[in-house]
Amino acid sequence: MVITAYLPALKSGFIWDDDQHVTGNQAVMSAGGLREIWLQPESSPQYYPLAHTVFWLEYHCFGVRPLGYHLINILLHALNAVLVFFLLKRLSLPGAWLVAAVFALHPVHVESVAWVSELKNVLSGFFYLSALLAYFRFDDPENGGGQRRFSQYALSLFLFFCALLSKTVTASLPVAILLILWWKRPKLASKDVLPLLPMLLAGAGMGLVTIWMEKHHVQAVGDDWSLSFIGRLLVAGRAIWFYLAKLAWPCNLTFIYSKWNVDTARPGLYLFPLAFFLLSASLYYLQKRIGRGPLAGVAFFAVSLVPALGFFDVYPFRYSYVADHFQYLASLGVLTIIIGAGVSWFRGHQSYHRTVGLPAAVLLLAALWTLTFRQTRIYHNSETLWQDTIAKNPSCWMAYNNLGIYYLQKGNQDQAEVCFQKAVLIDPGKVDQRSSLGLLHLSKGSLPEALDDFKKATILAPDDSRTHYNLGQTYIQMDSLPQAEAELKKAISINNNYAKAHCNLGIVYHKQKKYSLAEQELKLARALNPSLYQADYYLALIFWGRCKRAEAEAGFLWVLKIQPDFPEAEYDLGRLYLEMGRPREAEAIFRGLQQRHPGFIEIE
Repeated sequence: MVITAYLPALKSGFIWDDDQHVTGNQAVMSAGGLREIWLQPESSPQYYPLAHTVFWLEYHCFGVRPLGYHLINILLHALNAVLVFFLLKRLSLPGAWLVAAVFALHPVHVESVAWVSELKNVLSGFFYLSALLAYFRFDDPENGGGQRRFSQYALSLFLFFCALLSKTVTASLPVAILLILWWKRPKLASKDVLPLLPMLLAGAGMGLVTIWMEKHHVQAVGDDWSLSFIGRLLVAGRAIWFYLAKLAWPCNLTFIYSKWNVDTARPGLYLFPLAFFLLSASLYYLQKRIGRGPLAGVAFFAVSLVPALGFFDVYPFRYSYVADHFQYLASLGVLTIIIGAGVSWFRGHQSYHRTVGLPAAVLLLAALWTLTFRQTRIYHNSETLWQDTIAKNPSCWMAYNNLGIYYLQKGNQDQAEVCFQKAVLIDPGKVDQRSSLGLLHLSKGSLPEALDDFKKATILAPDDSRTHYNLGQTYIQMDSLPQAEAELKKAISINNNYAKAHCNLGIVYHKQKKYSLAEQELKLARALNPSLYQADYYLALIFWGRCKRAEAEAGFLWVLKIQPDFPEAEYDLGRLYLEMGRPREAEAIFRGLQQRHPGFIEIE
């Protein structure tokens, strides 16, 4: 069912930040990148080294062909659904097969499966569910006095660490285990809690690492995250009901939802956390009548969502306080309660079991399959994703901005400009729109307009290395080298690992004939990003100027291997061959260059 529902994903490409995680992540792309992935946390957007190790393996197997990435995500999700079935069977829950099937086909999980970057979700989910199964082989919830198998405990710890290293949201696992044991046993004892202490400590430690990375590396700081504690509580209360509503009625699912205005003076917003408190209190007082299961399920749902409820600053809150992929594991708590209760009722009314219950289950799965199949198509490419987001959330400035970037990359400047102008109209205070307009004017050769846009961007975000880089790049094109040097140095002072900034600073030094400084910056850029062919090109020019012709030849050849369509490098290599007394090789290069780029040179 999973494979057929997600068939459109097999024809999909990469979207949004897939380049940061995979196709443009130098640690993932380089042969020796595994060391950086594990030992240099800032080499990737987030420190999830096991997930990025899988990305590394995928890249070295599939390159930039997206089919393999999507297939692995789909298979992991299918495997997770199977693990859900075995887990619920072990807990003797009614309707285990139906809960697993609904989990497998529910459209809120499309974002986790059809988006390559969210391998983090399905991979961490696999280790999370496997750790749960192993733990319950060590400590059977149904038989508290049974013999414990410590080999399974060691396996559970290992799998939990793997889950944390894939995505830190899985830190809630030990609390989830406690909730299940509380549900299944009359009373919790110290022997139930003590084995979970290493998990709690490991989860807390990795949680602190993630919080630090979000603030200092991902830059989840500023006005978009400046909520008071009351404001965060209001966000959490509303988010819980939002996720419950999407589970119950999964319509109008979108990639970026509208960002709520959290006005602590609005009395209506307090109804959300109050309603959830009343629901939890009601389930607590109804324990004797309905058992602990419903309360345990709701608590599992809420606890699993805690990292994404607004209490901790994460970068996506810049655009929205909610996202479908945040409830990938949390959804199991609610699905298990609702479906388990329904199956139990039908089993108690055998006359309806076959005539109503089974057809209803089939219709439910058919509806979910259809919704998932349709939702998966939205993730075909960046254009379909952002167009769908705009249709469902017309106030999303980020969708307009990213769609404009897509059109700009495709060479459609007019459509890009329309999108960028709409983004500015929605929210003129965002640096992204100004930077995008600057790039548009730069691509058109409108240097004064680009300069004005990038200057405004640096005012909006003076600590954003990209704005200073873009401004420096514009000054280079205007041949204002001292200003370009100053801006590129600012970009590097903010982010010392900014390979392109080091490369362009090296180019500026080369143009200023400061060759030693240029060589230093270009070599650093090449070390940070081996595929940055511009650095190798200018290094080759420096070697040539120093009469190191063999090194210059090797440099030009390497550049043309990385970037075959680079006429300047090809032309310079031909000139170098003439200087080296190799006219035949030079002639072959010039004739080939003339065929591919007519008018670039004239051969006499």
